[in-house]
Amino acid sequence: LGGGAFSPDGKHLVLVSTEGEIKLWDAVALGSANYEPESEGVGASTFSQSGKYGVFQTGADEDTRLHVWETQTGREVARWRGRPMPDNRMRTVAVSNTGMVASTLQASTIYLWERGAEQPREVNGSEGQVDELVFRPDGKELASLATDDVIRTWDVATGRPRLRVPSKRYALRLQY
Repeated sequence: LGGGAFSPDGKHLVLVSTEGEIKLWDAVALGSANYEPESEGVGASTFSQSGKYGVFQTGADEDTRLHVWETQTGREVARWRGRPMPDNRMRTVAVSNTGMVASTLQASTIYLWERGAEQPREVNGSEGQVDELVFRPDGKELASLATDDVIRTWDVATGRPRLRVPSKRYALRLQY
């Protein structure tokens, strides 16, 4: 097993094998649906707070892709090809209740992926590697925690920083 996550409502479970197979389970009915990635390797995966959407990353280097699916139908609703650069593995990924995705690579830049857009918007301002991302439930704000020991919040519409709070390593996880 390479990783997994429960949806917030506990109704769905995504499991990722080390061989790159992705299985979306209905945790109540115990049925599953397979997703066969087009490229090898599966990275980060998570659910929106409402459990409506899930997101996972496949591939590496110049063939990285982000996939968003609806948990009720198992249907893929968005897919983006990652930015071509070395070590293109996602460090962390979050999906909003509206289906917008935020991701980071092994650096301080946050990428905001909007459905219908081909490339992400970049949000800069962290001085350390971003380890955690979480959307506010209404999707209008994003919080990040970086290795510079600062929690930041960002206005999703503008990409501008809103709040900066030193964490002094007390924060390990973020949640709205």
